[in-house]
Amino acid sequence: MATITDLNIGEYSATVDALFFDIPFGQSQFEVEKFTINAQLTAERAYRTIGVRIRQRIHDYMVAKFTKAREQVDIDELTVAVDDPNTPPFTLRRAQIDVEEKTFNITELNKEMNDALIEINFLNEHLERLPEFEREEFEQAEPSYHNERLNRDFFRGADVTKEIASLKQRNPAIDRRRNGTTASSTGGNRN
Repeated sequence: MATITDLNIGEYSATVDALFFDIPFGQSQFEVEKFTINAQLTAERAYRTIGVRIRQRIHDYMVAKFTKAREQVDIDELTVAVDDPNTPPFTLRRAQIDVEEKTFNITELNKEMNDALIEINFLNEHLERLPEFEREEFEQAEPSYHNERLNRDFFRGADVTKEIASLKQRNPAIDRRRNGTTASSTGGNRN
């Protein structure tokens, strides 16, 4: 292999772009499935996680698409200046550099858009396997999710002190039950 220099970096960059166009630069499909989707403890949480990721990837795609369109408009405009024999020499050189830079940017944006579309389609396959959940159903499943997560973390030996404190803050009855008192034995909730 030849040494990469300023003289051949453009050609080498095009080779690398072609080699890695379909290789994910974010998470692989395996990672998304095993460590993101399947890591969720309830179907409702998996559904939500897929939705969050799909929305983020659609956003990434659309931002890249609009940026690419603007870059192309700039290239078209700059090409007029490059082709105009009356363009002053420094303006011409600057325009040529800008065209080269924006063309490079478009290559990067094409890669981002490709990665986003592949992940969107992969996530959509998983989404179609799950039932649709309404917000109320999702919210009703949250206590079960958090109990399972707390138990899982506890049995893994994780420090769950913060989670327990958070649960106590949201539900003071936890402390009363632990201390042998309940709302009924203390005369109800005190404010």
